Amino acid sequence: MTIAEIHNKTPFVYSEDLLTADVFGAFRYLPTDVGILGFLRTIPELRERLLVPQWQARCDYYFWPQGQHREPDVLLELQVDQQLFHVVVEAKYLSGPSDSALVEVVVGNEVVRLGNQLADQLRDLEYGKYTLFRGTGRNRQLTLTSPIENRFLLYLTAHVTRPEEDLARSMSHHAVGAGKLCWANWFQVYDYLADRKETLVQFPFNRIVDDICLLLDQKLLSTFRGFHPMPAVEVGAGDGTFWKGQHIEPFAFHGITRPPALPLLEESSYFWRGGTSKVVGFDGIQPPTFDIGQVSGAFWQMAG
Repeated sequence: MTIAEIHNKTPFVYSEDLLTADVFGAFRYLPTDVGILGFLRTIPELRERLLVPQWQARCDYYFWPQGQHREPDVLLELQVDQQLFHVVVEAKYLSGPSDSALVEVVVGNEVVRLGNQLADQLRDLEYGKYTLFRGTGRNRQLTLTSPIENRFLLYLTAHVTRPEEDLARSMSHHAVGAGKLCWANWFQVYDYLADRKETLVQFPFNRIVDDICLLLDQKLLSTFRGFHPMPAVEVGAGDGTFWKGQHIEPFAFHGITRPPALPLLEESSYFWRGGTSKVVGFDGIQPPTFDIGQVSGAFWQMAG
């Protein structure tokens, strides 16, 4: 399905289930230590708990298991050397938690409030019983055998920054889950896999990483990775083109020449719109003389 999404051949453009299946299905086929385990160790809450394996790391993937109250997206069963871990993944794309109306129920000897998705999944994780798919039917039972302290819930979203409100609300409904709820975003998945391209160079791992990075980039879930140099364009003499493929003839620049002289002193010379002009001699400005010493002289409008 990843190839169909990359080439826009699926109508499920905004499906978070399809995105989850593509990404974690790809992790499923990568080596565990540099694949899913390596990614989980980039999350601060898990870095100190999930140790680097000394000799063996294995992961089993269970998609959409049914818990006591909720159906998470993925249940990861990690075997790191001699330790067993379980990580439930609740993945979101363009939505927040699927909360419902709060109800109070009796669980054992305790009255709990159900309705907050993340808090409900933390309770399911502690309870540790899931119904899994076997083939096309969901009829396989799984009871978690990992220690309670080795069980975690990963809230994976498209938020750029940590969604503090979602996380705080879930803790207000299940405070004992503190330290078990962690968060990451799809951008971290992209960065981690993009950085593994130089490590996972053998086939088919290189193809898997390339496809998932391309898919996340197409969904605008990638981060800025720097500028790439522009390809060189070879343009030979006489074959240069400009805009729509129009051919440009080569030309040589010979400098700027003086404008032609205009024969202004000849009667046949032209001025403005082609009319001929006569050359008129200019002898300067001669002011008129006034004889103010005679009786007939005048000043302003009064007779002298």
